[in-house]
Amino acid sequence: MRYLFVIIGLICLSWFDALPRDNQSLNLHFWLMASLLLIKGLMIWLMSCLILMANRPHWLEQRLGGLHRMSRIQRWTGGSLRLLFFLFSVLLVVPLFLAGYESDMRWTKQVRFMADSSHSWTRIASDLSEYGVYAMMIMLSFSLINVLPYRQFRFIHKLGAGFIMMAALHSYFLLPDTLLWSPFGAIVLLGIIAGILAAGWALTGKQGRLHRYQGEIAFIRPHTVDVMELGIRLPTGFNDEYLPGQFALLTLDENQPAHPFTVIREDLQHDIVVFAVKAQSKFTHQLLDQVELNKSVTVEGPYGRFIMPDSGPQEYWIARDIGITPFMAWLEGLVAEGERRPGAELYYCVNSEQDVLFADRLTALTETTGVKLNILRDDQEGLLDPSELSLDEDTRVWFCGPEPMRERLLKHIPASQLHYEKLEIS
Repeated sequence: MRYLFVIIGLICLSWFDALPRDNQSLNLHFWLMASLLLIKGLMIWLMSCLILMANRPHWLEQRLGGLHRMSRIQRWTGGSLRLLFFLFSVLLVVPLFLAGYESDMRWTKQVRFMADSSHSWTRIASDLSEYGVYAMMIMLSFSLINVLPYRQFRFIHKLGAGFIMMAALHSYFLLPDTLLWSPFGAIVLLGIIAGILAAGWALTGKQGRLHRYQGEIAFIRPHTVDVMELGIRLPTGFNDEYLPGQFALLTLDENQPAHPFTVIREDLQHDIVVFAVKAQSKFTHQLLDQVELNKSVTVEGPYGRFIMPDSGPQEYWIARDIGITPFMAWLEGLVAEGERRPGAELYYCVNSEQDVLFADRLTALTETTGVKLNILRDDQEGLLDPSELSLDEDTRVWFCGPEPMRERLLKHIPASQLHYEKLEIS
């Protein structure tokens, strides 16, 4: 988030530096037009950032703290764009009340910031910019209410990216000469160039392509009715980048969106990556019905920053249900490296005995690594009471599980000491 604040700060500072020092021109009309230009500059940069993050670049995902944090920043950026669009619309209407409807946009000629709108190309650029903003608002609304099938939304998403950035480029030439080559104009132009490159990448279908691998299903190992291990044979490039605790996006059907699943271990001898897969919704049930041996699949990743930390004097690993999978990956990683973690204590919370996953393997791994294992069944031991954990300022807690349990943990554990990832990937 701090990167966005830095960008916003630079735009505001460059805009302020471009303000004329002639106090006689600083009237209400001037401030209205100056505010419109500032909002337009902010919107162009936020649009560019939104499209850039939609491409899921690995270098940016890692710097932002994982794909879940980047998704949260995307939502914040989208909300900010809607707010700026509302302010922009309000400021456009204000002059109509101040000067009367018949005067329309003539009031802007009094402001030195206003470009000459008498040229036909300027009028076309203005209209295209306005339509582009409307297209962006419609696209953001569709993404929020999720009313379109994936294949249709994917097409609209790509079309919108190109149309919006074309409108942004035209908007740049609406800047008056006094701003076109100023620091403000240069920053806006840089944002447009970044957005156009990101939009071009999205339009060619290259989102995540640099970290996309073609593989085939090597084995299917059911554990329960809705949980299985899925072994996928992949090129060595994936293994070279993978760190225990990370996940990847699996595409089992090209007509369906990718879905995140956690890698629980690697079989380097056979170039197989093993995923833990649980059918938690109608979509994932349908997805897993298509699983069959030797089927070609696409794997994108690895993603995430829920990776095994350095050893500490005291640490708690808390999992709920399928949330045990990243901790399984940590344990597998410790065994592969021949390391032990006696300062760690793992709490595995489930509804009942029949919901315990990977029980034998989990027991063997914790015994080998020195991690203390506590399996809490709701119908026997009851719910985990966070207040009973021995915490001090150096204690670190990692959690993977549903949001209600995370919120309950946060009531007793400082947010700075509780580490988690929240996967909400569209």
